[in-house]
Parts: sequence; structure tokens; C-alpha cells
Amino acid sequence: MNSLFAPRLSAIKFSHPPVDPERHLPRNRVVGLLQRAEERGRQVFFIQAQAGQGKTTLASQYLAKTAVPFAWYQLGPEDHDPVFLFSSLLACLRNAIEGFQSPLLEQMLEKGELSASDARRAAEMLATDLAKALPLKFSLVFDDLHLLEGAPLSLAFIDALLLAIPAGLRVFFLSRWSFPDLIAGKSVEVLNNDDLALTRAEIAELYNRLLQIPLSSEMGDLLYRRTDGWIMGLVLFGQILVREDAGEVGRRLDGLGRLQQDRAADYFKEEILDDLPPDLKKALLKLSLLEEIPVALAEQIASDSNVRQILEQLVQQNLFVRLLDNGTTFTLHHLFREVLRLLAGQLLTEADREATLAQAAAWHLAEGGTEEALRYFAGARDYVSVQQLLRQVGVTLLAKHRMVTLQAVLVQIPAEEIDRYPWLAFFRGMLEMETAPPQALDYLEKARVGFVAEADRLGELLSTAQQVLFHLMIDGRF
Repeated sequence: MNSLFAPRLSAIKFSHPPVDPERHLPRNRVVGLLQRAEERGRQVFFIQAQAGQGKTTLASQYLAKTAVPFAWYQLGPEDHDPVFLFSSLLACLRNAIEGFQSPLLEQMLEKGELSASDARRAAEMLATDLAKALPLKFSLVFDDLHLLEGAPLSLAFIDALLLAIPAGLRVFFLSRWSFPDLIAGKSVEVLNNDDLALTRAEIAELYNRLLQIPLSSEMGDLLYRRTDGWIMGLVLFGQILVREDAGEVGRRLDGLGRLQQDRAADYFKEEILDDLPPDLKKALLKLSLLEEIPVALAEQIASDSNVRQILEQLVQQNLFVRLLDNGTTFTLHHLFREVLRLLAGQLLTEADREATLAQAAAWHLAEGGTEEALRYFAGARDYVSVQQLLRQVGVTLLAKHRMVTLQAVLVQIPAEEIDRYPWLAFFRGMLEMETAPPQALDYLEKARVGFVAEADRLGELLSTAQQVLFHLMIDGRF
């Protein structure tokens, strides 16, 4: 696939969590619910539960149990750009299905002939070509669907894909919350928080066999009542039981209301972070600012060549860290990362946070990850670097109809800063062309003036040409 057609993809994008019987509780009861639904003819499965309830592990175990070929697609904020989603999902399917191609879709993406408004058309082309190439059975998992909230065109693409779903395809959605409009009128099997919650027997197996923490029936009942079978809460309490007397833990539980997701931040901090050495604690807070954690980058940020061993220890201890299949990249469980980022905002200085993001930007840029570098430079408030990069790649993003990607970068930058940098003003003006023409013209003129002051002939030519086009096509004042 041509490099201009397929954006550089993160290591996590198509990576599914491996099933490790030594670290993961077998979810045979819930896997059985999915199997029976499939036997009844269901093709679409919606697994909706709170963070840390085992959605991803359940889907991985189901795929391992059924041994059906599959593709795993990790959704993220970048998928708010429908054109990115079209091309990235196509790359995912080509990677998973030998010989699969969607020639017309690929050609249109390569030539920049598909825009965000073509979501349904793109889905229909993809579904048509999938129907010709699928094996007898094939599963497609969309992990973290909730990250597409507020992305109606990307959701429209997925909705159209479901409406044209080929006979052999099974589609799994993993999400923290529901999307009623997406599943309305479709034959969908829904599993919810209650379905995934651990029973008393499963809690006993989790502690006695996997965590190797002896658990009395009384303590098991108390844990069940206080967590409602929430898996992450149970693992957190397991960390307490490792260190403290069961009687003391029981007294703490007796005085505690239910441990739910909204109280997780306090428990992560008190029961995990506060026991770590200060240097490791600070390193974890910095690493939480990353979307994924390549070992080479982690070593730079933590200033510690042993950071890989430390992260591997956290993996082995079930402390919400995962090593990807490539063996060189770690990720944090989403809830753990969210909590750490919240704490990073409180415990790290602004200079530390910005320096970490700047390191990440420079590393990704050196690795060819221009779009990741743009996001990290913007987060680091290094607008000079954002401008330099946009001068190189911004026009290509526009030509490929990657407006949402550009918007995601520029929305991080205050308006007064955009006014100071002509390339930022130029691309802001280009994005405003269809939705707010008067503002677009204003930005284009600010860009032109800035380009003249900086003797940037390319920028001056582009901004002037766009103003001419504006007057010709929009207000007729030419």
C-alpha cells in the first residue's frame, strides 16, 4: 500500500491482548453466552461495561476458544477522522485476510477522492469486497468504541458497514457505554456490566489460583458485595491483601461503600503508586502521557535503562500494563492511564509534562510518525515545531481530505497563538472555508501578512491563491 495512502499506524492499532492462562481468569460462563448467541444466528455483538470489567479479555478468550480467524481494530481519537478510519481499517483487514484487496476503495483513497462525507459509500465498497474474500467465518473486533463519541461520520461508516455485513462476518464492539442509534433495528447480542461481573465462585478462582491469595468464603462474600464483581476493583483489593492481614482488610472493607470506577483514582494512588519508589512513580506518571510506550522512548523519558524490566514486572503482577506482540511496546490499561494522567496533572510540574511530550514528539518524528509528532508537539506547546511540520505535510493532509486530523492538532492551540504563526493561520483558514467563510478569509489574510513578513514565498503564494479562489467562488468580490 502506498505510504501516502496508508498513514503510519501505531503498534497498538491492530494488536489484540494475548490470552495467558497463568494471568487471566477463564471467562467460560460469558464465552458460553456469546457462543450460544452465535448459534442462534447473531452476527453483531455489543459488549458494554465499565472500564476494568474484562471486555477486551473476554473477546480475546472467545476468539481463542472458537479459533476463527479475526482482525482486531483498536479505535482511538485519530479515528474521528473518517478518512483515516477508512484507510486504517482497510490496512487492518489486508493484514488479517490473505490476498484481500478493495481496489476501488484503495484507488479513491490514494487519489484523495474520498472525503469525510463519503462514509457510507466507503463502507459499502469495503463490505462488497469483503464478501468476495472472507473465509467461511471471520470475526472483526472494534475495541473501545466509546472513543468515537462525538464522531458522527465515523459512526456512520461503521453503521453502513453493519447494514451491508457479509454472511460470514461476526462483528464485536467493546465499549464503556451504549450507542443506541448504531444498534437500532439490527439483530444484536448485547452483554452488559452484570453479565461480565464476576460471580462468587469466579472471585474465589481469581484469588486462589491466579493471584495465589488464599481467600476465605467470608472474605469472598465481602469482596463480592463491595465490588459488585468489578474485576479491576478485585485486583486492586488483591494488592492490599498481599501486604496486609486479612482481618485488617476485612475491617477496611466493612467501613467502605461499594468500590466502583469513580473511586478507582484514590485506590490506584493509595494502594499502588504510593508504594512505588519516587523515581519509578514519577516515570510512570510521565509515561501515562503517551498513547503507547515504546521501550526506546520510555528509556529516554525515564532516564533509566532498566525501565523495560520494571514494566515487565508490572505486567507479571497484573498491574494494568500490557506488552504488545511486537515485544518492544507497552500499553497501560485505559482506566489506569486515565488515573495516572489525572495525577500527573497534579503531581508533575508543567515543565515536566511539556518536556515529556516534546521528547515523545521528537522520537516519533525520527521514527517517521509525523501525525503523532504533530499531536505531541501541540501538547507540548511547541508551536514552532508544529508550524515547521505543517509546512511539510499540511497540504498533503488537505489533499487526502484529512481535515479532522488537522482540526485535532489545531484545536489544541489557543487562538492567539494561531494568529502568531502564519502556517497555523493558513490551515485554520482552510478548515473554516466551508463552515465559517468570513473567519476563513480573516485567517487567510493573517497568514498572508505573516508569510510576507517571514519572506515565505510558498506560503504567500498559497494564501493569496486561496483568497482569490474565495472571492471567485464564495463572495464574488473579484
